Amino acid sequence: QTRGSAAASSAALRRSADLLAICSDARRQGAASRAAASEQDSTLALCRKQFYAGMVSGLGSMDSNIDSVCSSMNQALENCVRNHLTMQVMEERYLAAAALLATTPACTVDSAPCYALLKSLCSTPLSRFSSDMMNLAVFAWTWVSTAAPSWLLPLTARSCSALCWSVDRRIGLFSGEWGKPKGTGIEAIGEESEKEAPEQDSLTALSVSSPEQLLLQGLLAHHQWLRFLSEIWDTVGDKSDTEQAALSQVYHRMLQHALSNPSLLSTHPAAAAPRFRLLQLALRYARHCLLLVPKGTACPPPLALLLARILKAGLLWFEHAPTFSANMTDKQADEQAAALHDFRLLLEASSAWPQLQLRSQSAAAGTT
Repeated sequence: QTRGSAAASSAALRRSADLLAICSDARRQGAASRAAASEQDSTLALCRKQFYAGMVSGLGSMDSNIDSVCSSMNQALENCVRNHLTMQVMEERYLAAAALLATTPACTVDSAPCYALLKSLCSTPLSRFSSDMMNLAVFAWTWVSTAAPSWLLPLTARSCSALCWSVDRRIGLFSGEWGKPKGTGIEAIGEESEKEAPEQDSLTALSVSSPEQLLLQGLLAHHQWLRFLSEIWDTVGDKSDTEQAALSQVYHRMLQHALSNPSLLSTHPAAAAPRFRLLQLALRYARHCLLLVPKGTACPPPLALLLARILKAGLLWFEHAPTFSANMTDKQADEQAAALHDFRLLLEASSAWPQLQLRSQSAAAGTT
């Protein structure tokens, strides 16, 4: 009887996970109103958190072997990526790992296995770079950073490092000029995916579709990613001086790397939203840093370089001929215009644009 009860409990647990996955898919595919959609999102988020928090707490007393539990979950995530398992399996393992970090006090930054699990949470979305996967990642990152504030800085740092990796791989927003011959950028990722796992579902199913569909998925993923990083930056004023300085260093490295070559930014019509959201975040960061510069002091060269890259990246968008049609929904098209509008307003609000004082000018002024 005990064995039958355990089997029934296990089956119920599995069915609950299936029900959550079905509700999540139906919510993404549904056409509800904005107010109703917000309520459904909140309800589904609460159900997800309670379910996976209960799953983690049901593992028993983990304080003594928390390192081994983290290592096991990390290995399960790696196997899911390596074996191209379904999105449902990925969601179960990914959110279980997030629940462990968010709800277990024994999980600390000082633990190497726990930190390795955090790194996997930030790097795994790059293996299935799509809107659905990034939506799952942002949900997990927000949960961990709010439920366990001690993970906020490490999580943000690893997330920014993963975004820099996407710049180096030239995927999504950083795939370069749209319409170039195949073999570079996002098209190369698609060709590799076709060779490695041609019969899998989820993102692999997108790999055998047109290169434009791959690019659109990457642009949506980067747009969600930048929205998360912008929300984190909105809270920088609530942090201590030490945390503010650490977050500023993390964002400085990420933004400088993302804008190191503005010509790498995608020119696809759907790339306007992530491009100008990135520039908006960079300009907000630059304005924050300018407020910390003492009056009468020249603008630091790294900050002046970032400002120049922001302007160049914005102007390069208008270098190409306008395109009046793309594979976008009306809501996505509205977001392209809104992102450009918000960036323009922020740019106009910057009354003074700092410039570097050249040595020749300084010498001439001294001679005069």
